[in-house]
Amino acid sequence: MILREPTRHAPPSPPARLAKPVHRHKAAKQPHRHHHSGSTQHHHASGRGHSSRTASRRKGAPPSPAVQRLARRLRGSSSHSAATVLADAGAVSAKDYSALLSELRRKQDWRSCLATITHMHEHEQTKLTNSHVTVAIGACGTASQWRPAVNLVRTLSNSSALPPDLISLNAAIKCCSAAGALVEADELLHVDIPRAGLTPD
Repeated sequence: MILREPTRHAPPSPPARLAKPVHRHKAAKQPHRHHHSGSTQHHHASGRGHSSRTASRRKGAPPSPAVQRLARRLRGSSSHSAATVLADAGAVSAKDYSALLSELRRKQDWRSCLATITHMHEHEQTKLTNSHVTVAIGACGTASQWRPAVNLVRTLSNSSALPPDLISLNAAIKCCSAAGALVEADELLHVDIPRAGLTPD
């Protein structure tokens, strides 16, 4: 009888260890900060402020209370009554005359504009400038009153104190053209401007 050695079974292998998953923590995404945003906002804010200041300068400051009262007294005045009102007003500077004429033009009171220019031409020639004249002509143009505008520049043309300049003559031409007085506009262009020693632009 042959004895056989019992079969030896190899001991079971220890269970394999599972590798632990590696958790990679992603860094929290930081919001991107624009360091220049504050300066940009400041720039926009300052830009808006600059725009408003520029608009204010374009509009111009309102006339002083004294000029406004004078404009109310002059409303619709003739040359004679305007002379009385302006004489009672005392000393009026060239700057105040500019503000006064602008206020009268804004009120579309071309008669008072012309009356004021007439008073200045007769009594305040040293303060009268072509800028004043141009404002008065502009008031006439707004009211389609081309005849008084033409009469004004031709009256000044005959005066050695303040001959009209090219700006005031062009304003008169524009006034005539807008009112359909093309013959007078052409005469101002080809007769009055050369007579004044000026060249049309």
